[in-house]
Amino acid sequence: MSTPFPILLRADFNGLFSQLLCLSHKETCVGEDGQDVIVHEGMIVTAFDEDVDDDGITCTLSRQPDKYKDSLVTLQVRVKRYRHGTSISDPSCPKQGIGLITSQSADQTTSVSHFYQFLQEHRPSKIPIFATITSRLVADSDSGFVKRDVVFKLESVSGVSEGDQTGQQ
Repeated sequence: MSTPFPILLRADFNGLFSQLLCLSHKETCVGEDGQDVIVHEGMIVTAFDEDVDDDGITCTLSRQPDKYKDSLVTLQVRVKRYRHGTSISDPSCPKQGIGLITSQSADQTTSVSHFYQFLQEHRPSKIPIFATITSRLVADSDSGFVKRDVVFKLESVSGVSEGDQTGQQ
């Protein structure tokens, strides 16, 4: 039986020290479904945390980019598509959106190509679009029409949906 990828583990990002994230002080971590996951050296996982404070995670990331720069993060976000690009933002700080760009390797993946196809098909809609994205926060390298200090370099996408998701950003 193969292991589904990515393996998602809950993490407390207050335990982020430079580029090192402490996931647990035991041989197990809490998985996406709340069950214990046995971890071992060399295991590839994606750490995530749900945004439970009043200030959305995209607000925190845009205000403290150096703390998260080059870290791989997975977020469930509201996605906005504009004529000149794609961004994520939070209602609590709508003017602090973070742009999305695609890494060359991710551009070839099915999940990313399906994501952009979904956005293209639903572009004229006023209905919000949500997705779970895995990205790295990086310095913008002139990714398009709108220049930003930092952007998310998109690596994978899952759970793309359209409609109201109460309690989500």
